[in-house]
Amino acid sequence: MKPEVPRTLAIIAGNGVYPRLLAESARRQGVTRLFAVAFRGETDRAIARAVDTVRWIRLGRLAAMLDALEQSGARHAVMAGQITPTRLYNVRMDTAMLALLKRLPVRNAETIFGAVAEALRARGIELLPASRFMEAHMPAAGLLSRRAPTA
Repeated sequence: MKPEVPRTLAIIAGNGVYPRLLAESARRQGVTRLFAVAFRGETDRAIARAVDTVRWIRLGRLAAMLDALEQSGARHAVMAGQITPTRLYNVRMDTAMLALLKRLPVRNAETIFGAVAEALRARGIELLPASRFMEAHMPAAGLLSRRAPTA
């Protein structure tokens, strides 16, 4: 059974082409309104042509991101694209992000993104898998190269 397509989708857009491809694919699948939170110095400016509205924020500004997503009216969001790892060590975090990190007994990608997902859920926004809407870009099951794997 195919999942229901939301009318409005928010994209938390990192770098690379993935956020734009996701936006284009979501539009083809019936999403009528696309909103993006984009990070200055990270997100490709081409995202602006693929979505209806973009809110540019600085990396580490959790409160600004949550407020923008809530104000967008989207009830579903997808994280798409990466953040340059070296930038994560040189970022000014707001008090909301610092408080989130302080609550975590272990700080790694899984716990941090899990805590961000929980913060989104607390605002009424469901975080969808990053693969959602990207089915056309995924390879079919089977051999993906000329040579099959050996035992």
